[in-house]
Amino acid sequence: MCFGGCDVDILKAEIDRALDEYDRVTVDFSGLGSFTTYFFNRVFMDRLDQMPVAEFDARIFVENLPEVGMGAYRLAYENSVEYFSLSLKKRKAWNKACRKVNEEMGWI
Repeated sequence: MCFGGCDVDILKAEIDRALDEYDRVTVDFSGLGSFTTYFFNRVFMDRLDQMPVAEFDARIFVENLPEVGMGAYRLAYENSVEYFSLSLKKRKAWNKACRKVNEEMGWI
């Protein structure tokens, strides 16, 4: 089984609801096997702009991810920690550079 775009939004909404209600949230990925960094960025990583890294680490847990899935999660996490540690000015410059590359490659 794998997730599509709608599923990402549903899971993100459920995690947001659970974080409002509970101190800790564990997402169990048993039975799921195909993930991308995009998936984890959409579901989890904007939280790193909303809370300190230590709070994220103390409140959000994932379990039963296959090795490749855990690798994608860690990559998304590390990239997000780095991105959200930048000043707003540097983030805007980064976004502009990424958008330019995406346009040049024909991805957008």
